[in-house]
Amino acid sequence: MVLNCALVGRSNAFLLCMEALHSANHPQEPYQRNGCKELGFGPCYECEHKHCDYHLDDECANPDQTISPFVKGCTFKFHEKAPQMMGERICNACGRDVLGFVYQCIDKVAQDLHPCCAKLQLTLSSEEETLDLRKKLPS
Repeated sequence: MVLNCALVGRSNAFLLCMEALHSANHPQEPYQRNGCKELGFGPCYECEHKHCDYHLDDECANPDQTISPFVKGCTFKFHEKAPQMMGERICNACGRDVLGFVYQCIDKVAQDLHPCCAKLQLTLSSEEETLDLRKKLPS
């Protein structure tokens, strides 16, 4: 029996075979992430039912309901289905279309982030180097 893993809604847990999701390394990379509709790489949650082909990355499987990332003056709320608006929905971090799960600013209009972009760290450091997240590349 093939179960439909499409999200009908969430109260505190995923429905249907979402309970059957388990952590795994995806055998075919990149793969389609079903929550945010972006390409995925590396570990993911996948349905254990053989014919299901439902995959979520950690950001989509375990989202924070509200976040306050690097966009000043914005608190973002997680939505499985973006609230209606005219025109396309563009991620304010990467500039690509938002096709699935989204964080939307509740304080300003037209501020959207992919779940993975919302989790960007302001600084990445190693022993040799520190990289800072920038709004724009220097010209």
